[in-house]
Amino acid sequence: MEGREHRDTGTFEGKMAETQGSTTVSTKLERIAKLARELPEAALTTLAHNIDIDWLREAYRRTRKNGATGVDRQTAKEYARKLEDNLRSLLERAKSGSYVAPPVRRVHIPKGDGSQTRPIGIPTFEDKVLQRAVSPETSGRYAAFVTESAACGASG
Repeated sequence: MEGREHRDTGTFEGKMAETQGSTTVSTKLERIAKLARELPEAALTTLAHNIDIDWLREAYRRTRKNGATGVDRQTAKEYARKLEDNLRSLLERAKSGSYVAPPVRRVHIPKGDGSQTRPIGIPTFEDKVLQRAVSPETSGRYAAFVTESAACGASG
């Protein structure tokens, strides 16, 4: 994005430039984790109201770009050509409840010595972005909270 400030985060996810939107998302996740620590008996049932365009941009930024394509064969590079339009459309569909995950592309990969294979499913790039947006792994702090809450028997 032109005019956005970038810095190298040096995280375990590799060399990704962090944006101002990354900070916004990180702040939201910190608030969620803080609330969860302060109210361990509370059931935090959804993060949907926190997902906005910055959240999706951050999910896109963290989504692996060189992975295999899904059933639509759309690459990350193709998705990026109309990134803002694609993310806004994805946000609208996700929030309205009209998003339907497309089928995954099934491929068979070698197993062990190569004499056998195992099937794996490859989602579309857009589905990978949305999965990243709603997964607890979006933040190590949030993932730690979820693990801790699950161990304590709290609902997440």
